[in-house]
Amino acid sequence: MNRALVPLLIVAVIALGLWGREQMKRSQTPATTSDFLTGQSGNGSATAGETSAQAQPQGQTQQGPPSKQAATNTVSDSKSNGNAKASLSKMSYFLLDAARGNKNFERIVSDLKKSGQNPVVTRDSNPASGDMFIIRTQSPLPGTRYFHAQYFTDENNKPFVQHMSFEFQPGPTSMADAVQTAIRNFALGEPTDRKADFVQWDLDEDYVLWIKQKAAKDLKDDPFKAYDPKTDVGTIQMTVELKIHDDGDKSHSH
Repeated sequence: MNRALVPLLIVAVIALGLWGREQMKRSQTPATTSDFLTGQSGNGSATAGETSAQAQPQGQTQQGPPSKQAATNTVSDSKSNGNAKASLSKMSYFLLDAARGNKNFERIVSDLKKSGQNPVVTRDSNPASGDMFIIRTQSPLPGTRYFHAQYFTDENNKPFVQHMSFEFQPGPTSMADAVQTAIRNFALGEPTDRKADFVQWDLDEDYVLWIKQKAAKDLKDDPFKAYDPKTDVGTIQMTVELKIHDDGDKSHSH
């Protein structure tokens, strides 16, 4: 071997040993916090899934957007409430038209049919009071039920409304919704009687309008209506009826 090459070989061996030792140190160096955040580790790069899992705080899981079902339920509830309020307004107009003579008996029945409520008319006659016609519906509008109307006949044998009412579903704002609807649709002023669960107005010389929020005691022993005391407390009844003139008392007892 050429003696001149020996020093060069020695230097090369030493350099190779130093390089190998440095590589071993690097392979044993732990990953730092910045390595996890950037997806790097001491041994190389992490996969996308590993990076996501490492960056996620302990005890938390990733959540996607709200489910389609949850969004659908919210829209459905909102739509249901809107339909009920629309029904409340529409039914109040039946009372208005009957009390103010805007529509006669036949027209009321016809409009109930057109709205899909399937009215049923029964007739009762006796010598003292003459003919009485009762209207009920089999398919009430959403949020309403128990439409009930009583018509008597006058001296000319023409029907006139003596009582007309319907009920609106209970709820936190149902009483306020009913009162506001009546004030708006009937163009009402100050009531003649007002309590927490009852409001009454004079419509004219002949008719009154009243709204009642039913308590548990009001649901008992009703001969015409079936109630569930667990779910029907707070039911709203809106009514127009003839005034009682012979007792001098303008308000009805409820």
